[in-house]
Amino acid sequence: MGTISKWAGRLTPAAQPSSPRGSPLVWLHEVLAGCIERAAQRHHLANLDEHSLRDLGLTRSDVVREVDKPFWRR
Repeated sequence: MGTISKWAGRLTPAAQPSSPRGSPLVWLHEVLAGCIERAAQRHHLANLDEHSLRDLGLTRSDVVREVDKPFWRR
């Protein structure tokens, strides 16, 4: 058994690189839509009042840390 085939059987699906679903344009659309959605959610989170943050179990510093992330980071 060769080295490549020996290790290839041990890779889990999560360890293998993922390929874009469908065409590159579909993949790009999904990526951009995710970035836009994250930016909108962070904007909404930044505008919550203290009472709403307490209900969610968040502090203002938690919000600042999340809102300061670039839109492409999860």
